[in-house]
Amino acid sequence: METKLFGGINENPNGTFSITPYMPFGKLDVNQLEAVFNVVQRFNLPGVQANTAQRIVIDGIPADSVDEAIKMLKGLGNSCLQGITACKGSVTCKNGLQDTQDMAPHLEEILNRFTQMPAHFKIGLSGCSRCCGASYVKDIGLVGSNNGWTLVFGGNAGRMVRCGDEILVNASQKKILATLKEVLFFYKKNAKKGERTARFVERLGIDTIKIFLKKRLTFYK
Repeated sequence: METKLFGGINENPNGTFSITPYMPFGKLDVNQLEAVFNVVQRFNLPGVQANTAQRIVIDGIPADSVDEAIKMLKGLGNSCLQGITACKGSVTCKNGLQDTQDMAPHLEEILNRFTQMPAHFKIGLSGCSRCCGASYVKDIGLVGSNNGWTLVFGGNAGRMVRCGDEILVNASQKKILATLKEVLFFYKKNAKKGERTARFVERLGIDTIKIFLKKRLTFYK
């Protein structure tokens, strides 16, 4: 089974499998839509289901047909190790203050450099303070404003809810991305195995991270 091509392959209790293709920032182009349609039609499936991470789940694939389905979905492999939930942003939303669709590929490029992280983490990207990307309850959050971006770290929407801490406020894209690299480096180096960012911040304290950033970034105050 060619599971290395897809991060989202799961066995269901009834013995069938579900595949969650890679969808960059919740988007599929016409060719990708056709590939998904062909899989649904080929295996006589009832349809697809959307999950909370802005990705679709193709459910009910027979166990002996998973490899065939993956080949049919060529080009929809999971190229980003961490999931990004992004709102529509300023290009198509009247409330958007920053362009999330422009920011998202830069964000993904950085995330793909950080492999073998202590734990899976979720990213929320919001073009304004309405936070449709749930940025304050994600491990990493970005929130747009008239004056730039705010970087949030250490949020969690699970059973032990935690509002993330603002690491950098109203900053340029360049400063946000530079700061994010340092935050991820610090987290990777100091977190325990399986420790999500919320528990990591609770253990070390957000001030410890900010002190580290002041030493690493000349613009960080």
